[in-house]
Amino acid sequence: MSRTNCSWINNSLALPKSSERFEKLIKWTYGQTINTSNQKTKKSDRNVKKNVVVLQKTYKRFILRVKKLVAPKMILGSQTLKELDDLIVHVIDLLQTELSVLYRKYPKKTLDTQAIDTAIKMCFPTLLANSANEFGNLAVYTYFQEAFRSVSMSPKKKV
Repeated sequence: MSRTNCSWINNSLALPKSSERFEKLIKWTYGQTINTSNQKTKKSDRNVKKNVVVLQKTYKRFILRVKKLVAPKMILGSQTLKELDDLIVHVIDLLQTELSVLYRKYPKKTLDTQAIDTAIKMCFPTLLANSANEFGNLAVYTYFQEAFRSVSMSPKKKV
């Protein structure tokens, strides 16, 4: 399956499926406003624009948490943090797009690991997709191992 209808948006390559969402994503990230209506008033001929502030999707908090765990002495500048945040938002949007395509093809009520693996393989190059799947599986395994360990170590109530 070749994707020849690629477009460039703000010096970034956008795939045809996600180009519209990418434009919205840029607006969300930078907190721009969207004009919802252009109604003329009775008193004057000027256009009245109602501006709605779009909520920002940011992962800066989580980026800083992970940085603190991985490299506590490293310092991130505001521009670097902004670029990392944009990257994460874009990657999540790509995965959301591919998962919605898979959901339309195979409608299920829940996501399984196979669907997520397939979406990752469709979005990323081979080596990056394989390592992402490995790290994702390891993270889920570690999370459940810690969750079950904390449940088994909690004091049991006597009846």
